[in-house]
Amino acid sequence: MSFSPLVQKLSNFSPRRASCFADKKSRHRGAENEAIFRRAAGEKAEAIARVEAVARAGNGLVVDLSRHFNAIVEIDRGARRVRVQPGVVRNELNLELAKQGLFFGPETSMANRAMIGGMVGNNSCGSSSIVYGSTREHLVSVRGFFSDGTEGILHALGVGEFQAKCADAPGVEGRVYRRVRDLLGEESNRRLITDNFPRASIPRRNTGYALDLLMDASALDPASGRDFNFCRLIAGSEGTLFFGLEFELDCDSLPPHAALVCGHFRSVNEALRANLIAVEHAPSAGELIDRHILECTKSNLAQQRNRDFVVGDPGAILVAELRRDDAHFLAEVIASLQTRWKAVGYGYAVPVLRGEESAKVWELRRAGQGLMSNVVGDAKPREVVEDTAVDVRDLPDYIAEFNALLLENTVSVVSTMRMQGPGSCIRGRFSTSRPRRGSRPSAASRPTSRIWSKNTGGPCAREPRVCNWLNLDCSLGPDAAGLMFRR
Repeated sequence: MSFSPLVQKLSNFSPRRASCFADKKSRHRGAENEAIFRRAAGEKAEAIARVEAVARAGNGLVVDLSRHFNAIVEIDRGARRVRVQPGVVRNELNLELAKQGLFFGPETSMANRAMIGGMVGNNSCGSSSIVYGSTREHLVSVRGFFSDGTEGILHALGVGEFQAKCADAPGVEGRVYRRVRDLLGEESNRRLITDNFPRASIPRRNTGYALDLLMDASALDPASGRDFNFCRLIAGSEGTLFFGLEFELDCDSLPPHAALVCGHFRSVNEALRANLIAVEHAPSAGELIDRHILECTKSNLAQQRNRDFVVGDPGAILVAELRRDDAHFLAEVIASLQTRWKAVGYGYAVPVLRGEESAKVWELRRAGQGLMSNVVGDAKPREVVEDTAVDVRDLPDYIAEFNALLLENTVSVVSTMRMQGPGSCIRGRFSTSRPRRGSRPSAASRPTSRIWSKNTGGPCAREPRVCNWLNLDCSLGPDAAGLMFRR
């Protein structure tokens, strides 16, 4: 495979044609785009892969892969693996996998249109990451191109295979392996990463390039016992390291019996403390929906039918999805959770939903985020922190401190959380109305790094674009952050 046909087409771009490729996310217009195209035609520009559900990082030619690279190449039922191109939609993939008794566990809130290439770029997880983990943990190999245009395959390597790559691989591929060996094989750098990267107890961490996971390999550390695999770095890198055209993924067997336990609590803090009990019952997914989002769904005709399970006017609803192979055992686990909540006085209602009724809860949760953006009045929500992962045991105190900080500058605080164990993904939003001095989002966000660092060992954004490239010095310290940009 070659980029030559693309290069040939790019050489004839006029300013008028180039302007058609500018969009709201592009910094370039008209003649500027033409210059980029001509630079790309001379094979001197950066090519950035683009599909649905991926943040675009870098500055260069964005190549949309969704139209022509959307095939399911092979399903291996015995090995429970699938090879796909980046434009395959996650839910459509699962429809095909279901015929073989399989499914791909990681998800996003836009799983009906999110493409696998985007999920790899963002290292998507979803509500079910408690059980199924992130896309990184399912990525077996990637076929694509290095920055010099040479084709290669990234996959697991034993010690001997890694050494052979360092010694014999040509061009950029060989330089990359040797550079990683020199960088991560040095004890002082390994100590710098261990001391400054987020806690290993938070699985949903994704701060910058995952050097802490990459160095956990027997080729770099004899005590590791794991194969070296660049896929750990590719997942979450937003397409900045490798132009991937085919991904091999691990799959899971179709999930067993399921039920949603929907605890109704008087406050967010009570729900967070109840969650510490919920995670002991091994939920497969969990979400917290606060009263602000629930309030928005009351007046929405489309969502009113999804509110059947809501009892009264809760301060927060904690949704815990429980799955077990045996239906009777599932019922026992549900009863145990309800009993333990009641014993400590948590919650005033705990409806349990099954089958199609469960879909209403997730639809309500997804719709609530969008409805919050359309609230009536001057006070509008603004994102301050998006997708920050915190150890579930630290969540009650973390959220209390965070809310106290935001309420100094805002009208109200809106929280939506994925109740992961042992990590949690948090999206905090707040409203501003006729902002006074110091009450704008930027003012409220400045002190948050102190809270992040105390609770995570550094901010741990699940989606790379949130803080990885902007706040790495603050998150990890300049020395540890600098390791990501050494050439």
